[in-house]
Amino acid sequence: MPNHIRRTTQGWVADFYVCGKRKQLRRRTMSEACEAMEQAIAEAAVLAQHRAQEKPFTLKEARLLTIETRWEGLPTLEPSSCNSQAVVDFFGEDTPLESITPLMVKELRQHLKAQGNSPATINKKVSTLSSMFNDAAEYQRIGAVPKLPKRLKVKNTKDRYLSMEE
Repeated sequence: MPNHIRRTTQGWVADFYVCGKRKQLRRRTMSEACEAMEQAIAEAAVLAQHRAQEKPFTLKEARLLTIETRWEGLPTLEPSSCNSQAVVDFFGEDTPLESITPLMVKELRQHLKAQGNSPATINKKVSTLSSMFNDAAEYQRIGAVPKLPKRLKVKNTKDRYLSMEE
């Protein structure tokens, strides 16, 4: 749906998309709705241009941000930190976070599987990457979080041993 303005019972609504996200602004008059939509689009363009000019947010910086904001002080700090370091080691610490694609995540999974990691361990390591994406987006260091591949299926059944009586 392209950008448009429509009439409602309470006034006028500007319906538009900015950076792939739908926005709706309600105003009393059509001209106010039009101006608000144009201003929001212009502000988003300035923000995108500013983000393009600044140094890219690296995987190392994303890992440190996530450790500080999400895992610090929790019992999961050490395992999460180790899992995230494995991801950083694979991609390289100077890799821009936004340059990581779902295809690259698939390659990471294949690499981890070749190293002998179980599907559950692979899911944990990819989950740390997802956390880094989410925290970077929350703190507006990247534009949007990419859709990552679905988790690997994990076999959670335990081997059952029968006793002599059974």
